Amino acid sequence: MKKRSRSGLVVAIAVCILIAGCGGFAGGPGANETDDEGLDEGLSDDAGDDEHVDSDGDGTSTDDNVSDDANESDDSDAITTDDEADDTDDDSYDQDEQESSNESAGNGDESDGTHDADESLEPDQSLLTLVVVDEDGEPLEGVDVFGLGAEHDADIPREFSGETDDDGLYTDEIYENEYEIDLEFDGYESKTFDHVHDEEHEVTAELDSENDSGEVTLEVVHPGTGEGMATELRTNATESGTHDTNQDGEVVLEDVEPGEYSITATELPSHPSSTTESTEFTVEETPSTVEVEGVPFPEDCRLDIEVVDGETGDPIDGASIGGHVEMHNHTEIAEVNSAETDADGAATLVEICGEWEIMVSADDYEQQIERLDLEENDSATVELESETDN
Repeated sequence: MKKRSRSGLVVAIAVCILIAGCGGFAGGPGANETDDEGLDEGLSDDAGDDEHVDSDGDGTSTDDNVSDDANESDDSDAITTDDEADDTDDDSYDQDEQESSNESAGNGDESDGTHDADESLEPDQSLLTLVVVDEDGEPLEGVDVFGLGAEHDADIPREFSGETDDDGLYTDEIYENEYEIDLEFDGYESKTFDHVHDEEHEVTAELDSENDSGEVTLEVVHPGTGEGMATELRTNATESGTHDTNQDGEVVLEDVEPGEYSITATELPSHPSSTTESTEFTVEETPSTVEVEGVPFPEDCRLDIEVVDGETGDPIDGASIGGHVEMHNHTEIAEVNSAETDADGAATLVEICGEWEIMVSADDYEQQIERLDLEENDSATVELESETDN
């Protein structure tokens, strides 16, 4: 009877333990701990040294320490799991940091490789000598030079600039590349050309002067008095070539470019002729006024002539005199006014100065031709030969 009572007590304690292990019905974990202490004391007093209890009487033994060990194991597993999670996070952080460090190191190597590649692509430098001249091959000093190179894989300077020296030279050490070179100089047309610089080069460039055509006023003056002289002029400064000045000797020429020209200016209106004497003049800029000397029309010369018999020396009355004059420095040939000698065999001719060719004839006499170069008044005697003498 006493044994059955002890067995029932053990069953009750086991149930309470199980209930306490599951969280309890009467107050939660705190109540279970109090009950466990009471139960432990009861077990200590009633059970003594018994270690195993058959909770349902079916022969199965239950260790009262199993629940505690199980709970401790569960708590231990939970704590271990959290620590392992922390360790895993730490490992992940360390791994990310290592990968970041590796990437940084890789980028550094890559950057160094690019720098080395740029250096390996850098082209050589060589001397460029540029010679700039005008249309006559004369060097031009102070020409502005500007060069721009093509895009290049290497980080190299692409521009150069400067100006030519007194020998028309510009020199520079430039990278081998394709360049576009511009030249500019006052009074000349700008020039642009391409240059492939693959080794040391000397390049000659010619600049053309600008077309500064414009108006030129010519003032034609008398060579003796310096006064304006009305003239007909011919010049190679214009396309038309022929122009007449006003009474003051002035004429405006259009579209004249700077340069050297020639002109023939014949005085008008005494005789419409052209002089053969040429005068040079220079146009330095436009608009401008240029003074040139014209060629005056020759002055008149007076010729006092006497016609006589070639054998006796007697004057010949009624002899006819005529001829023509080639004017000095002119293309015109003027006719000499005809005249007849008087009883004294004399006649006076007035005509322009120049080379006179005189024809004298009389009845019963052979015609005589005389050539005279008259630059001023003069006189002459002409002897005629009788036809009967021959």
